[in-house]
Amino acid sequence: PTPRSDEDVIDVHAHCVPAQLLETLRRDGGRHRVALTGTDDGFQIQLGSHTSAALPGALIDVGNRLTAMDRTGVTRQLLSPWMELMARELDADDALWFARAYNDALASTVAATPDRFDALAMLPLREPPAAAAELRRAVTELGLAGAEIATSATGVDPSSAAFTPLWHTASELAAFMLMHPRDPLGSDRYPTDRLPDIVGNPAESTAAVGRLLLSGLLRRLPDLTICVVHGGGFLPYQAGRFSAIAAIAALDQRPWPTDWFAHDARQLYFDSLTHSEQTLRWLVEFAGAGHVMVGSDYPFPTGCPDPVGAVSNVGALSVKQQTAILHDNAAHLLAAVHR
Repeated sequence: PTPRSDEDVIDVHAHCVPAQLLETLRRDGGRHRVALTGTDDGFQIQLGSHTSAALPGALIDVGNRLTAMDRTGVTRQLLSPWMELMARELDADDALWFARAYNDALASTVAATPDRFDALAMLPLREPPAAAAELRRAVTELGLAGAEIATSATGVDPSSAAFTPLWHTASELAAFMLMHPRDPLGSDRYPTDRLPDIVGNPAESTAAVGRLLLSGLLRRLPDLTICVVHGGGFLPYQAGRFSAIAAIAALDQRPWPTDWFAHDARQLYFDSLTHSEQTLRWLVEFAGAGHVMVGSDYPFPTGCPDPVGAVSNVGALSVKQQTAILHDNAAHLLAAVHR
């Protein structure tokens, strides 16, 4: 079946480095241990002791982005930060400055083309109280839709008690929280042959989001909106294993009821970036069409060059299911944010 229209498609997994951020770094970055190096042919951003890879021009150029969106039938993108620029090497004050500069620049990008873009904030995750405060500022003052959260990184564990205020703030604001891997799991053991990206990134999401589930977070905050990229990693496929093993009393002082995973995991949302019609069909069967949304991972070549076609070509989906994935789910969640 053909969905009702290709004119209303929302891509919830698309990265961006706004040009305004680069201007801010040129002007003020030196005072915060942040430097912009290179040229128009390959900018790099130095964050303390870490220097990023060269920024793909497509991350910055809005004109090329809009052209690509029109070519693929994407009406709106939910812009999110580039995880490479997570400022974990900076101290607390400088990391907060960088996050605020990034979010201000994202807000300006959205304001310039509000019918095509919405955005998610960068947060100083090594300081959870500051992250909660910046999420509130980004949503209520800048009008952003939520935030992108690293599944984990050095000094960052979103399932720990320290992050409770951030998750409460996200729930209160009905913020859209996008969970994205930063450090591929097992990359020290399998550093070559693209395995860190092929296996390590989805494995990282599986482990980190699994910890969130095992912490009881979604049971405590049932209104929390969390979307997991890359089709949820291996989490949907291993749902039975999570449920069965976590329910064994000998492995946990607080054994879970046998249906706990089915209940809690189905509060999660997933993007459609599975690289497989069969896998996407199975993801929809697992999560329900109401919990899957378009994700392209723009502009990276490891993403999906035809995110609309990837959904439309799944023959088992009804028009109603396709429309939910292409537009309705994301539109509903973004409209619900308390900005």
